Amino acid sequence: MGEEEDREMARRAVQLSDVAQRAGVSVAAASYALSGRGRVSAETRARVLRVAEELGYRVNATARNLRRRRHGVLGVHLPHRATSHEFYMEFVFGAVESCDEAGMSVLLLGEHGARDVGLDAAVVLDVTADDAVARDLLTGGAPVVAAEEVPDGLPRPAVTVAVDHARHATAVLDALAARGHRRIALLAPGSDAGWARALQRAYRDWSARLDREPIVTEVPFTEHERVQDLLGPLMTAQPDVLLVGTDSTAGSVATWLREHGHHDTAVAAYIRSSVTDALGAEVLALDLRPREFGRECARRALGLIGQEPPAEPVTVEFTGPRLTGTAARPADGR
Repeated sequence: MGEEEDREMARRAVQLSDVAQRAGVSVAAASYALSGRGRVSAETRARVLRVAEELGYRVNATARNLRRRRHGVLGVHLPHRATSHEFYMEFVFGAVESCDEAGMSVLLLGEHGARDVGLDAAVVLDVTADDAVARDLLTGGAPVVAAEEVPDGLPRPAVTVAVDHARHATAVLDALAARGHRRIALLAPGSDAGWARALQRAYRDWSARLDREPIVTEVPFTEHERVQDLLGPLMTAQPDVLLVGTDSTAGSVATWLREHGHHDTAVAAYIRSSVTDALGAEVLALDLRPREFGRECARRALGLIGQEPPAEPVTVEFTGPRLTGTAARPADGR
């Protein structure tokens, strides 16, 4: 390639054909070498990669996706007003990490869904029965992975990645009992999402099995700031530990207990967060590992793109959750 051609190339973006010509291969061979697809020798691949770096060639992701009849976008749909919950933000960060590795973008879908937006696949998290956006996605053309089971009456997604909440909730309750707690109250999330229903069901089953009185107060999922208004009536049952069901309420609960003199009542959390960490290493919490959960769900959704859907819906367990905290002592450390 002469100096005049080099100057011409400098005035415009480097094309794949430029790389192919400089490397002495066909455009198809250059494409295969750069994408890692197709059959080219190791020597040819190394030469093409070296030339591409020398010329400053960058893959045109938009053109590549159009050629593959793809949009390069994974949609992620969260529950309404979920941004106040640390768990959901960590989940999204994990999904973004998986998509970054695959050269894909993430689009957060709000209440209006994916209007006029092309999606290659979608992930829906904690779907409720009245979630119109999730219903549209589940009945649309793009493959969908559900993080947690969807309620009855909604179409089943191609893949569901679910936590065994019955097992993990039982483990939390057993751990609290082992620490000497006899009256365990549950601040249950007021939601019909699969995980919320499973948590409350597991608590009631556990209480019945041990012949213990269930002490349950539901906290509206989208109005968690109301939790302190609910604690006065709850404390008349004299629980010795409050198991908080959502990651956004543990701090408010601990503050209320301290301000109202309930120094002998401990706090435990079904969802570990930075708030529960701040309460102290002794506070028992379940680390659901939301970032890893998001990575896993996004990875499975990306794997469905361009593939035939499974003949039957598939459910796989996310095995990441683990207990943290050495003991469930009072939240103020007394």
